[in-house]
Parts: sequence; structure tokens; C-alpha cells
Amino acid sequence: MREVSYENLLSRGYVLKRIRDLILDNINIYDITEPYVPEITVLLGPTGVGKTTTVAKLAAENIKKGRRTGIITTDYFKAGAAEQIETLAKIMKIPYVSIRNSEDMERQIDEWSSAMDSILVDSVGKSPRDEMLSSGDVMAGCGKAAHRFLVVSASTKGSDLVRIMKQFDIFGYDSVICTKLEETYHIGNLISALAEANRSIAYITTGQKIHVNIEKASKERLLGYLEGFAAV
Repeated sequence: MREVSYENLLSRGYVLKRIRDLILDNINIYDITEPYVPEITVLLGPTGVGKTTTVAKLAAENIKKGRRTGIITTDYFKAGAAEQIETLAKIMKIPYVSIRNSEDMERQIDEWSSAMDSILVDSVGKSPRDEMLSSGDVMAGCGKAAHRFLVVSASTKGSDLVRIMKQFDIFGYDSVICTKLEETYHIGNLISALAEANRSIAYITTGQKIHVNIEKASKERLLGYLEGFAAV
């Protein structure tokens, strides 16, 4: 780190800019590429973080791009989960199926391989403490080419975020999607957790509207949710 003059240290604007630059250096953005057709995107994560809504938002983005999209859900444990995603799929006029094992997953992906540009998989919502976390049987049917994203909420405290990120490592996820940024202006917990777990971030969601409230993550956009640094 280069030397800083005494005069600069007395400048609030200079100090804030230096802190801002250090924060930006610690944010790693995932490079979203789409090398496979169909592109298979799997959303993982604990309960209550908004996985199903995020699946719908990603589907809406695909529809805007004219991409043929199908949704697969494995979340048959949570009451109403299948009905929720089925309703959303019908509204968007895209196919939807519910499966229970890796063989059915492989079969469904193979069936859709020539009919879809994108397949979105809404996984079972689990607590990181759940012993079933280690199974991952159904997810194995998605294949090695799938993009796996861990969905977390911006309102989760930092120590819990780090623990969740580490405990979901068993699924080999590629990056993080952070939801509910509209609920907080204190995302230092998220930035710190990503740095500590050495993880990147791919998408953020900023509200409940399916067709508008999701976007690819960027350093500047994240900084806009960090109170006191947006305009530095």
C-alpha cells in the first residue's frame, strides 16, 4: 500500500474514496457465460431466501431475450412450493415439471435438450443444518455443465452468510445470487461474507416484481446499497 500524506489523511473525501476503492477491490463479480445449449441453471439455498421467485425472474429475463425456457422444481417438501412455481410458469406460458430423483432429472433434461435454450431448476429449500444437505442426489442429475448458484438474502447477518456459503460448498456452486437488496442499505455483511468465503456474486434482486427486479451484479451497483459510499 503506497504512502499517504498527512494532508490527504485529513481530507474526509480522500479517506472515503480510499475506503471505497478497497471495498471495490474485495468484490468479485461472476463472469456469466452461456456456452451450453440448453443452458442449465440450478438455484440452491436455505429456505426463505426467495429461490422460487428468483427462478421466475430469470425465466422472465429469458423470455425477454426470446429464449425457449422450461422450469424444473424439486421442492416438493415445502407446502405450496409446487403450486407457486406452476402458477408462475402458467402466467409466463412456459413448461414446468416436478421431479423427485436424479434419474427423472436426467430424463427430463434429455427430453428438453433440443426444445429449450434454457432450463431453470428450483431446488429443495433446506436449512444448512439439515442432514439431507449432504445427499445432493437429485442435483447430480443436472450434469457437470450446469451453472449452480447459491441464493442468499441481503438481510442475513454476516456470520450466518459465511456459514451458509461454506456449508453449501458440498454442491459445488459457482457463484452467489443475493436477494432482497431493497430491504437494506447495510450490505457490508454481504460484501464481507463474500470476501471471507472467497466467493463471487452473479445476480442481485431488488424487489418483488418478476419482470424488472433482477439484474447482473456489478461492483458499482452493490456499492450503491452501502450507506455512505454510493456517491463517493
